[in-house]
Amino acid sequence: MYSQSTYFYKELDKKNKYIEDLKNRVNTLLDEKNLLNKRIQDLIEKNNQLSIMNEQENRQLDYETNNRMNELYETIKLLQQENQIINDKLNKKKNLKKILIIQ
Repeated sequence: MYSQSTYFYKELDKKNKYIEDLKNRVNTLLDEKNLLNKRIQDLIEKNNQLSIMNEQENRQLDYETNNRMNELYETIKLLQQENQIINDKLNKKKNLKKILIIQ
């Protein structure tokens, strides 16, 4: 009977050790899961922050681009006006030459 009892306790110890090992593995997996969830949340937050920064940068670039385009349009407009003035003067000179030649 003593040998059966010893065998029983040995088997019980083995089962208890197995259960303890499983508990440890489950706890380790739960810890890893929590760490991964935290990392996922951190990455989501970082992604949101980057999206906001990207949107702000895009707005700033759009603003700067529009300003630059407006400056260039103004420059083109001024150059066209200057060109028109020069053409008008040139035409006046040509007309004056024609008049002088005719006389």
